[in-house]
Amino acid sequence: MKKLLQFMGGTVIIIVFLTGCAFVKAYLGLPDWETLDKGANSWIGKTKDERIVKKGPPESCSTLKSGGEVCSWVMRGYSSSGGTVNCVPGGACSGGGSSGSSWEHHIIYRYTSEGIAVDWNYRGTWGSRSMADSQKEKAAGVAE
Repeated sequence: MKKLLQFMGGTVIIIVFLTGCAFVKAYLGLPDWETLDKGANSWIGKTKDERIVKKGPPESCSTLKSGGEVCSWVMRGYSSSGGTVNCVPGGACSGGGSSGSSWEHHIIYRYTSEGIAVDWNYRGTWGSRSMADSQKEKAAGVAE
């Protein structure tokens, strides 16, 4: 029985290790820049229409004097003892429990006059970050 418990304890440690830092960061409410960078960078070179089809309409857009546009998508919710509560922009919230802390993530894309995404910025609960920050870290071989 003792050997079985030691084996099971080791298995749990291995499973936690294999699930990676993303799970731990999410559980602790820490920034997961690697996941954010990957997701945000995946939209560079794609059209605003493509993003709207997949993610829904932006919360706001502003026209730039250069003829381009910046658009902001926002996610809001709160983390609670009963799990994460996700709120749909302009809609209802679902999941979670009764007490916790709120969070908000803004991802802002800059589009050319042809509607192609060329840059992004993040601001929200985790702080702020840009596509340039992501590229600098990648070039330096830094992983957070």
